[in-house]
Amino acid sequence: MIEKPENRVERIVNDLLRGRRLKLRAGDAEEKEAITAAARFAAARQGPQRMSPAFRRRLAEILDSTPRDAWMTRRAALVAGLGIAAGALVGGVVARPAPLAPSCFAEPTQ
Repeated sequence: MIEKPENRVERIVNDLLRGRRLKLRAGDAEEKEAITAAARFAAARQGPQRMSPAFRRRLAEILDSTPRDAWMTRRAALVAGLGIAAGALVGGVVARPAPLAPSCFAEPTQ
């Protein structure tokens, strides 16, 4: 059974206003404005979503149980590790023995 476009749009709008999921097809693109307006009306009617008291209580417990003052943050540990690695690299380059001087600059031996 083929549904008339105006009946389909009316059904889509009614479903949206009742809080049902939006089910669209490729042919509904022509009625985009009516469907978009219905979606906006449905969203405005629902109002802001609120957290359930049980979820709010669990979230507060989790946030309260985390340590507030950490000895060292992750960022500080990363910076310290990179500083140590850079220092080791520079120390290895500086501590490397210098190449021998060419013989033309050497003092004559007797």
